[in-house]
Amino acid sequence: TTIYPASRKQWYQRRVRGDVEEIIKRHDVSRLKRNSEDGYDYTKFNTFENIEKELHIIVEEYSDIARLDVMGTTHEGRNMYALRVTRDIGPEPTKPIVLIDAGIHAREWVSISTIMYIINQVVRNPDDDSLIKAFVDSYDFVFMPVLNPDGYVYTWTTDRLWRKNRAPNNNSRCIGVDLNRNWDYKWGGKGTSGNPCDIDFRGYSAFSEKETIAVRNWVDKQKSKVVLYINFHAYGQLWMTPYGYSTDTPSNEKEMLAYSRIAVNAIRKVRGTSYEYGPVYTTIYPASRKQWYQRRVRGLKFDVNFSLVVVSDIKRVI
Repeated sequence: TTIYPASRKQWYQRRVRGDVEEIIKRHDVSRLKRNSEDGYDYTKFNTFENIEKELHIIVEEYSDIARLDVMGTTHEGRNMYALRVTRDIGPEPTKPIVLIDAGIHAREWVSISTIMYIINQVVRNPDDDSLIKAFVDSYDFVFMPVLNPDGYVYTWTTDRLWRKNRAPNNNSRCIGVDLNRNWDYKWGGKGTSGNPCDIDFRGYSAFSEKETIAVRNWVDKQKSKVVLYINFHAYGQLWMTPYGYSTDTPSNEKEMLAYSRIAVNAIRKVRGTSYEYGPVYTTIYPASRKQWYQRRVRGLKFDVNFSLVVVSDIKRVI
């Protein structure tokens, strides 16, 4: 069956909505909060407070390879962190940068847990795993674990399915902007809304939000060094490449798809989990998203949007 882009978003939401709603019912947030009082647990979902504490613990214990910077603050005053990991770390990146972010949509808890697990593996096993050692020797890994701290906290305190940030919108009772629709390139295109009450509200202008401004400013400063950009999302078991705004393709599409095929096959061999791969526009639905850095980061070779499995227990992912 061929599902055309115009209707694919509705089809996709119908296909997984039942599964997600059932899993959300299993999330006893009050119990998770009680369990998190002892500190960060890599086998469970964690509060923003514990994520923040764990990041500081990591840089204290592994100061020779890890550095934590605050790249901005949110509407509610929370810090936005960038954790850099590399051999012989200095105050600024000197090697090609692999940039990985997560949590831009508040309710996608598993994206944040996954990036934290990757951080844990990289900083605590740099000499025990030859592949990790080679990567840490050759690249600056930069992790932005929670791009939407205010929204993430709100999913723990008030509304588990909240997606946007928590900034007020002028002349509207509705709160929040979909940060992944707030970038400037092709802003306002397909897959976005101009209604502040919609979950995919793009904001009144591009880069209107403190969170997207912080990421933009960090990328602009390091744009000559970034070679790979990975965004973690959930849900759907999708490994997606540019573009989301149209069926246009980047000049190196064949190369990106070849590496995508290698990646999804490797995941299947390890976990037995099948991921679909291809451009955002045709793999999931039209969505003007984070291709803004394609214009800024001229040396960027690969851009991946990684939509993870639906889980009730993070141990199923790790």
